[in-house]
Amino acid sequence: MWKWSPGNEYKTGKPFRMKHIGSGKIAILTTRFADLNLEEERKIVGFLKIKEIVEDNNQVVVIADEKQSLRLTLDEAKILNFWNYYKNENAKNPSIPLWGSKRFRYLEDDQVAAILHDLKDVVQNETTQSLISELLENDFNAFSKIRPPITGALHENIVKKIWLRRKYGKGGESKEHKQLKEYISKNPDKIGLIKNQVKSFVEHPYISGDLVDILFQPLKGNNNTVVEIELDRVMPGIHQAIKYRALRSSQLGFPLANEDVKATVVARRKLNSQEKSLCDKYGIDFFEIKL
Repeated sequence: MWKWSPGNEYKTGKPFRMKHIGSGKIAILTTRFADLNLEEERKIVGFLKIKEIVEDNNQVVVIADEKQSLRLTLDEAKILNFWNYYKNENAKNPSIPLWGSKRFRYLEDDQVAAILHDLKDVVQNETTQSLISELLENDFNAFSKIRPPITGALHENIVKKIWLRRKYGKGGESKEHKQLKEYISKNPDKIGLIKNQVKSFVEHPYISGDLVDILFQPLKGNNNTVVEIELDRVMPGIHQAIKYRALRSSQLGFPLANEDVKATVVARRKLNSQEKSLCDKYGIDFFEIKL
């Protein structure tokens, strides 16, 4: 069972009382990791939705609805910094993180909603993402579509780092992949584009959380080109190029069959017959480029 108690007062032994809470409220869970032991490094490690509050053995106990509560994985739990969302407004210097002797803090609805929005970018499990979306829709409807503008919340560049880690795994992007990607982004003529007529965007994001290696956007007109870089395993890159072309068309409001959005795969080797057949079938351009 998910449950938590704030404990008892040291001098009187009376249980701590919590205001402004009750059934249906969301409690954000935080901790300080041993390798991040400074208070300003306090991390958000999950949340629980309160099912009921009871007194048990002279303690106030918060009982959670387990189906609407979340414990982050260790990697996910080291991303969101609690103090980016909360400030000690009554402190002498609100900008200095100070937990002090208190057992908990009270958050406003917009602060909780901002945390939930950012957790959707942090978690990788689709079922968990759906859980968070349902909580936003049902419990924070005013903020369900747009994240509240909380100062210091998860910034776009941090979101992109999270997505990059998902794309390349814990080991990160290889040196060879990065070199080829940067080379093509600076030399679009190598894949049949005119350099002074396009602008390149490396790791262009989609609302789905996907990142295409390179997007070439025209300075005039509609001829967008998405590019996937592969070293040797080409087949996954072809499928990704098909997906990213559809995502770019959707992003621009074009029909999926619109010919103004092209897809290209760049690799270090030639296509085999199976790969070539797939590219031909779905109109994917392919270039072999070795650095």
